[in-house]
Amino acid sequence: AYVAYRVLTTEYQVKSLSENANYAKLQSDHMDNLVAYVSQYEDSPDAADAMIQLALNNELSANLKDAREWYGKVASKFPDTIEGKKSAGAIARLSLDGRSFALAGKTLDGKTVDTKKFAGSAVIVQYWASWCEPCKADMEKLRTELARYPSDLQVVGVNLDGDPQTAMSSLKPGAAPWPQIHEGNGFDSDLAVGLGVLSVPVTILIDQDGRVVHSGSHYSVEMEKKLGGIL
Repeated sequence: AYVAYRVLTTEYQVKSLSENANYAKLQSDHMDNLVAYVSQYEDSPDAADAMIQLALNNELSANLKDAREWYGKVASKFPDTIEGKKSAGAIARLSLDGRSFALAGKTLDGKTVDTKKFAGSAVIVQYWASWCEPCKADMEKLRTELARYPSDLQVVGVNLDGDPQTAMSSLKPGAAPWPQIHEGNGFDSDLAVGLGVLSVPVTILIDQDGRVVHSGSHYSVEMEKKLGGIL
């Protein structure tokens, strides 16, 4: 099982480097291979990682029912592992809409922030990392929204770099003029594991009463419309 999983993942990586790679077919074939692997080696420790990859792929493709099923299998079969805890967190994250939600923690500049203190304002939480260019593109949109709703909107970042200096040096002056929570440990930090954040960006819109209006990866057109609706 150990060797088979590493052959499977390495072959996928090598084929992805080909100049003529058909990425859609490669991804589809890789998902089929992961399903076959899980079927054959369902009790292997690597089966947890394989199922998480299947869950994440379905989540990013907006197949949330299938994503929940795969996350659920990991959470129930490997509950005491980091994969099991992340999967349980992902199920919670996919069920956030309409629920009360708050975050608190230490920021990159050594202060503390608690989104509960922003009651009465809408809040957007963005999980990001220094290497994530789509995250930085979304930051531009969030700056626009802050300018549009200066008195009614707060933004809070959650940085998932291991090194805080890496995070700070990756941001141009004024790129993200809002609090940035940083716990260390990157994607294994409590704030990431608790919500099963496996890739970035992850964006959460919270209304004035502290309830989640919408969550997803990017700051999407749908989220922009919902922000306008509550403000």
